[in-house]
Amino acid sequence: TMRLFKVSAAWLFGIILALVVLMTVLLGAKDQSAGQTKEVVVISGMTRADIAKKLSEEELIKSQFAFFLYLKMIQAKVLPGTYEISSADAASVIADNLARAKFKTADVTIIEGWRASDIETYLVEEKKLTGVIGFAAKAAANEGYLFPDTYEVKIEITTDELIELMRDNFKERTTDLAITP
Repeated sequence: TMRLFKVSAAWLFGIILALVVLMTVLLGAKDQSAGQTKEVVVISGMTRADIAKKLSEEELIKSQFAFFLYLKMIQAKVLPGTYEISSADAASVIADNLARAKFKTADVTIIEGWRASDIETYLVEEKKLTGVIGFAAKAAANEGYLFPDTYEVKIEITTDELIELMRDNFKERTTDLAITP
């Protein structure tokens, strides 16, 4: 019985080792040389399986199933947004970026003295942030409390999110001045 145990343990070890090697290969970079980068949009309600399928269809990962298992193993919760993903990245790097919500972002610089309409024009026409169409109308009541600064924002930012971000920055920067918005 001891011999049977040793043989079984050796087989089990061999199977586990083979699975580890297989997963390592399948989770490697799809294309280390060219490294094509694509924008991938994760929509609210997408499952891990949906995300794995989408990345496989975009030819950014080697194995849809291995990627799905990896996402499940690390218990990744992927937030909706637009991500820039390279086929030169290992699947573990891609999964980590998705799990950490490393969205595609834009740097926007709001200039002191701009009115809400100037900000909207800049964001929509120059930065192509279509989620802030209507900013001027919603922000009018907040003028004077929208802090001019450079912000790194996700490209899907909404008007309400931007107003909140700018007001929060205003509060943080003017705390010592005893200004209450």
